[in-house]
This record gives sequence, C-alpha cells and structure tokens, in this order.
Amino acid sequence: MLKHIVMWQFAEQAEGQDKAANLAQARALLQGCVGLVPGQGRLEVAAAAPGLECTYDLVLYSEFADRAALDAYQNHPRHVALKPFIGAARLERRRGRSVWHAASEDGIICGSLPERWPSG
Repeated sequence: MLKHIVMWQFAEQAEGQDKAANLAQARALLQGCVGLVPGQGRLEVAAAAPGLECTYDLVLYSEFADRAALDAYQNHPRHVALKPFIGAARLERRRGRSVWHAASEDGIICGSLPERWPSG
C-alpha cells in the first residue's frame, strides 16, 4: 500500500479570492477525487483549524493499493483539472515521495522524507 501525503500553504489572495475562499474551493475539488480509480483507498482532506498554529493550510492524505493506482489517480482528468487552480493559489507545496508503505502489522510506517517544491 502507498500512502500519498501532500501539504500546501495558500496565498492570502489569489485567483480573485481570499485565502478562505480558495481553501474551501481546493478542499471541495480534492474531495471530488474520492474513488476516482480502482485501487484507490482512503482520501482525506483537512484544513488548518482557526486559532491553532499550523505550518500548512491544507493537507491531503490518500492511500493506493500500488503504484499503478497512484499513477492512474495522478493522470485522471478530474485530478489533472484541479492542479492549475491549486498551483495558482498556493505559496508552497510539500509532499511525501509516494513511496510510503506499511512495514509491519504493528503499524510502523517507513518511507522517504518529504520533498519541498518552491512556489511558482
């Protein structure tokens, strides 16, 4: 099983909207990607809670049976269509390298460290 995790910081203003509106739109677009492809498991989207100090504004956690399922998700038209909006509204993106997997029955997780992409 692959665990794909992506975290974003959003701009205060982008695409003619404020941060709150862009977060709500991004969250809705991502939640629309539930069950897109065979082999896709859980997909959760969470926004930072008001009043709490958070490093990222929005987090996507998703699980895939294998690399083929993740690749199918990445290339699905609905997923591809949301990338320009999120790309324009974000300041920063960080993600796991999509190589995470359950290492044992006791829930230990292993994988590579996240990579960082600069804005732009």
